Amino acid sequence: MVLLEQESFPGGLSCTVKDAKGFLWDMGGHITFNHNYPYYEKATKWAVDEWNDLARNCMVDMNYLYGKPGIHLVPYPAQFAVPLFPEKVKNSCLKDLKERYEKAPEGNPENFEDWVLQHFGPTILEKFFKPYTKKVWTVEPLKMSPNWVGTRVAKLPQEKLEELCAMDQEELANADFGWGPNSFFTFPKYGGTGNVWSSMAKKLPNQWFHYNSKVLAVNHRQKTVEYLDGEETKSLQYDVLLNTSPIDQLVKNTQITAPLDIVHNKVFIVGVGLKKPMTPFLEKFTWLYFPDKNVPFFRVTILSRYGEVTPDSEKYWSVMCECARPIDDPITEEEMVQETLNGLVLKDMITREAIESVFSITLPYGYPIPTPNRDRELARAHAELEKASIYSRGRFGGWKYEASNQDHCFIQGKEFIDRMVLGEPEKLYKTGISVMPREDDRKEVDDLLSVAENRINVNLQTANLPFTCALEPQALGTRQIEEEEAQLGRISETEKVSDPRDLNQRRLPRNNTDLHLGVRTAARCEISLQVALADAHFPDANPSSPAVLRIRKYLRRQPSPTFYPLEIRLLFSSSTR
Repeated sequence: MVLLEQESFPGGLSCTVKDAKGFLWDMGGHITFNHNYPYYEKATKWAVDEWNDLARNCMVDMNYLYGKPGIHLVPYPAQFAVPLFPEKVKNSCLKDLKERYEKAPEGNPENFEDWVLQHFGPTILEKFFKPYTKKVWTVEPLKMSPNWVGTRVAKLPQEKLEELCAMDQEELANADFGWGPNSFFTFPKYGGTGNVWSSMAKKLPNQWFHYNSKVLAVNHRQKTVEYLDGEETKSLQYDVLLNTSPIDQLVKNTQITAPLDIVHNKVFIVGVGLKKPMTPFLEKFTWLYFPDKNVPFFRVTILSRYGEVTPDSEKYWSVMCECARPIDDPITEEEMVQETLNGLVLKDMITREAIESVFSITLPYGYPIPTPNRDRELARAHAELEKASIYSRGRFGGWKYEASNQDHCFIQGKEFIDRMVLGEPEKLYKTGISVMPREDDRKEVDDLLSVAENRINVNLQTANLPFTCALEPQALGTRQIEEEEAQLGRISETEKVSDPRDLNQRRLPRNNTDLHLGVRTAARCEISLQVALADAHFPDANPSSPAVLRIRKYLRRQPSPTFYPLEIRLLFSSSTR
């Protein structure tokens, strides 16, 4: 195994650098918390002995809602703070939410704006989600897919809203509601986030790591990597290549497929080291969010609260600001530094007289933006790359924000190795190849559909059921596949069967008109379809709305399974029972 790293140190975007005055700076608000990955937690504790345990205390500056300059903090997440909003805005939000509690919106949202409208309504969309989305993502919610949301955005159930409205106003104004997996987190006592990865690398075989090795080209036909080792150009033969650089650059370099239509932004990190005393109102906070368009940063981290990251913790403290811009924004790093300092002063967070050190860096790849066509484009790239034994994972190698935290990226690496060495399937990162049947499989699928369709119609006639069947291939999104996988898992747990895809092991509910059928091999497909149809009946069938059964045929191939989502439309005749 050989790891090529273009820098002189490990860590990538999770590194830590020291400025000229001795202050330490991370490349963003990196913390360590548990996403239910015990292996990650064990590995990081193995790498670093001393950790600080912290409770998150963050709030959101919503000063623009109250029509006053400076800072006006409300609890995080902001949508939980509706009872504290100005009376007119609060009543409008409550009206929107009440309408959604009484009648849940129908249909699947096509973009993030639709998702917000479905769950919260237009008022919170305009007052919070639009300005904050524009600050951090640099695009409007309308131009983002909803697939990334998951646990990243808190919903507001009716019972939670009623609980919030019943709280004392002072109690509510100072609350952190403990939402999200990072409500408690850890941070290395010394050395910043980068200490985790530099310490881990030192404990692993030294011969694995080749630092100062910038990759110049990948030849997927000859399976070679050309890289710069110091001033010497070298070539390396590979059997399997795992890429963690931006996947759009990989595709451009290899020309293995057409350029990807995916989008990212850039982020400026501005760190400010300050002389004590610390600004009093910041002493209790871990970080703050800023939707306000009058300041450039979307998040400010009180970094010195996390660990020993200043030259002398008795004399100094520090804040780290993150400012996102579109990749073609002409603003310079120096201009951004000045805007950031002005913004910190405007928000009464610092005074200029207390500034001891200013650090800045531009990250040309800041956030992988989940655009509506992202998953389709990534699936196209992965399908071609994997044919050449090239796999792309990580924050920008995988390009999926919802799986791009430190722990996510670490586990992606572990699962990839487990797949290559042990033959175990990856669970965390979804390539999307499953929704793209390979060309050499299409005839087999078409033949299977024809046979299955004939068998189903014979079965329907024998059972005197008054409808005919037409099988159609159906392109399911990755998110929908994951949801159906979860549903299959729940059925399995409930019915205590070893494999939820094996219809010979279970009987489907008789009142289920959206049957999730799964078949491991083509040979068993016909039998399973007949078993399912024999079990199913449709007491509430509406002739104008054909019942739809989703057939999931699983053809297990190495190195990864291929999934064929199919749709059965049962076309009802004029008289139905």
